[in-house]
Amino acid sequence: MERFFKHYYERICSHDYEMLEMLEKGKSVLDENTGKYIVDLNTDLFRQEGDFIISKLDDRLRMCLSLEETIQIPSGVRSIGYDVFNERNCPNVKHIIFPESVEGICPYAVMSDTVEEITLNNKYIYISDEAFEHCYSLRLIHHMPERCIIHVRPHGNQGPQTVKIVPMDLPKRKEDNPEDNDLPF
Repeated sequence: MERFFKHYYERICSHDYEMLEMLEKGKSVLDENTGKYIVDLNTDLFRQEGDFIISKLDDRLRMCLSLEETIQIPSGVRSIGYDVFNERNCPNVKHIIFPESVEGICPYAVMSDTVEEITLNNKYIYISDEAFEHCYSLRLIHHMPERCIIHVRPHGNQGPQTVKIVPMDLPKRKEDNPEDNDLPF
């Protein structure tokens, strides 16, 4: 019997195809001043926050149109849909930062050879087995709540495979070192 979360994200993923198709049918125009694509959206279904197109119904990230190397997903996005990060819409992306609000990542959400690093900020995030399937350049996953770095390498057509997990080398906090405390007692 599969866990509830996997079933939930797999079921919604089938709806992602329809939503993505709807967005891609919208008229895309390249803004010559910024060099970014502007998509004609159905404002009843979607909202745009900078480079991100988000479903109003479920706060699901549906499309990213960024030329940046480091992409930080806005706080409040709850899940990542199918084919959000790809080489068409994010040709330069090397590092994607997921905020604490992201609870799940759909299969094939990140399909880009340029992605090298991913940072996760939710301890309990659900990541589909195929979420990073086509990320052949992915080498590091930073899991901030667990304070660790997961080193990965491509594993054929099966996406990244864990090589080793190491603790992050973070500076000590002041309360971790009793000599630095300025307490009067």
